[in-house]
Amino acid sequence: MNRLLPLAGSIAIAVSLSGASSQEAPAISRGDRQLAGEWQGEVSASGALARMNLSLYEDGTYVKRVVFVNEFGWTAEGSTLFIAPIARSGDSILYGRAMPMEMKLADSSLVTRSGRDSLKLRRATWAVEQSPLLGRWQGQTEFGEELTEDFTADGKLVVTITLAHEAGRYSVDHGVIEWWEQIPNPGRRHEKFEIDGDKLRVFVTPKLPPMELSRTTDQLVSK
Repeated sequence: MNRLLPLAGSIAIAVSLSGASSQEAPAISRGDRQLAGEWQGEVSASGALARMNLSLYEDGTYVKRVVFVNEFGWTAEGSTLFIAPIARSGDSILYGRAMPMEMKLADSSLVTRSGRDSLKLRRATWAVEQSPLLGRWQGQTEFGEELTEDFTADGKLVVTITLAHEAGRYSVDHGVIEWWEQIPNPGRRHEKFEIDGDKLRVFVTPKLPPMELSRTTDQLVSK
């Protein structure tokens, strides 16, 4: 699982580019309210998914969360955990080569090791006596991102890494959104966008296809 971190880091850089600015963020204009609402979408990168939840409020504030999601197959033999990447083609599931990892499992903690890399997680759900690995485990990557691992009874391991969780203000001008991030790192950046009814396409970076979001909730007045 540690091998996911360079990929997750590259996606995080792509979706979170910002430049520091000391200027005061502008108030939202009346015409910007067409964007107000709850939006969700995802983009595929190197066989994994980057998912975005975006809340745009009529008062010109926003909250954004971007997570990286990847799926594996898993089995365990003694103190060894085997995980294999999963690729989907229609209804078919293809498994890649299994990777062995050292595992140390306790009542409330799980430590995995691959080469020089190690990862420590804490249990977030009740233990299943017959299969103590089952359930949700939480921790942090070496870069400080929130990480969740879900071991399911059908042999799936879903790894979710929070790449970006930010809040601030935004404004819109001629097809460009200007983000004035306030939390966690004050700064400003611009992204082009296209809107067509309940579909919003945000061009985050030339290195990735546009993030297409679907409206899930109409106008959000305030947080």
